[in-house]
Amino acid sequence: ARTDADALRLHASRGAVALATFGWARQLSAASLNALAGSGDYLQANGYLLSSALAAHWQEKLLATLARYHETHSEEPGPGRERLRRMTLPSEPEPLVLALIERMRRDGQLASREGWLHLPGHKAGFSEAQQALWEKIQGLFGDEPWWVRDLAREAGEEEQAMRQLLRLAAQQGFITAIVKDRYYRHDRIVAFADLIRALDREKGATVAADFRDSLNVGRKLAIQILEYFDRIGFTRRRGNEHLLRDSALFNSAL
Repeated sequence: ARTDADALRLHASRGAVALATFGWARQLSAASLNALAGSGDYLQANGYLLSSALAAHWQEKLLATLARYHETHSEEPGPGRERLRRMTLPSEPEPLVLALIERMRRDGQLASREGWLHLPGHKAGFSEAQQALWEKIQGLFGDEPWWVRDLAREAGEEEQAMRQLLRLAAQQGFITAIVKDRYYRHDRIVAFADLIRALDREKGATVAADFRDSLNVGRKLAIQILEYFDRIGFTRRRGNEHLLRDSALFNSAL
């Protein structure tokens, strides 16, 4: 007869294992199940278990997804952990995928800034001419957002050169695009995120009217900001509400 350890290895070779389901099927006590799960080289999180071989396969997929993301989202520093999970392994147990992402971050396979994930070698920088232009315009970023075309006109620069400059500045975390070609200074986005956290604690969700009134901005701009947060995975929309989803984003400790 197959031993419990053999059965667990077999199940783990096929996919993620829900330990409660496995323990019930094998009629194992909680102590026996814990001892069995701890006897092998498994990744565990919130009642799920993953073999080292599958963990390595998932890691390859996560890194490949992140590489593609850098290629196609040149104006962003990277995705958050929830967004990377949904793009790469959406049908796998969430606790396992997030635990694996965190392990990869601790091990240096992934780097992060304020919760944004990126490949360790992914760095953006200005050329000498771009650095000079950035120093010329960065003081123009106040509390309000800029459209690329308006900033180019204000600075007397070509629109395409300004667009490329702002993309590089966004990659470095100086500014953030809430929609294509419309940028806020990054600390303003962090302040908006903090407001959403506060509304989430107070009311359980954020709605456009509360957000607009708190910021004293127009409804269209408030909706653009909220849709940006939904798009990057910081929040998710449910009807007219925006629910906090990835609290690790905009966290200076990560």
